[in-house]
Amino acid sequence: MPIRIKPCETKIEEAQFLIRKNTDFLGRIPLRNEPKVPAFIAIKFSHGNCCPFATALCDLKGYKPVAIIAKEYIRQLGYSRIGYAHSFVLDQDNNAIDIWGKDSLENIIQRYGITKYELSESEHYAVNIRLKTNSPEKYNEIYEESVAIINEYFWLN
Repeated sequence: MPIRIKPCETKIEEAQFLIRKNTDFLGRIPLRNEPKVPAFIAIKFSHGNCCPFATALCDLKGYKPVAIIAKEYIRQLGYSRIGYAHSFVLDQDNNAIDIWGKDSLENIIQRYGITKYELSESEHYAVNIRLKTNSPEKYNEIYEESVAIINEYFWLN
């Protein structure tokens, strides 16, 4: 979304100082799971590029890619599109893994504000094929970037 007011570096620095000083608040923030891909990179693969990323994880690590099919969202997201919402992989122990690392399926579902869903391996592959067909150059670019991220940050077997 566009920013209405130009950011002020001084106010940002003041806010950072106050946040770091509030150790009680900081102590309540849960630590991120490994691997810790920088957030500015991870967000790109949370909305829009998760499918090629999950495919790359499948190809490189042998994990099973699946799609979340949203059937219903929390009230605040009630007008969101029903259907395909996100791709991720399941490891051999059925742990969910996406760009944010290994997590529970419940946490990933909550991250997207989904209350009712189903998982579908075939839908992941269908979306992947559509992306490859509709924009092969862009798909290859995102896939190669995914491979580079996985090779740099994902030590998971």
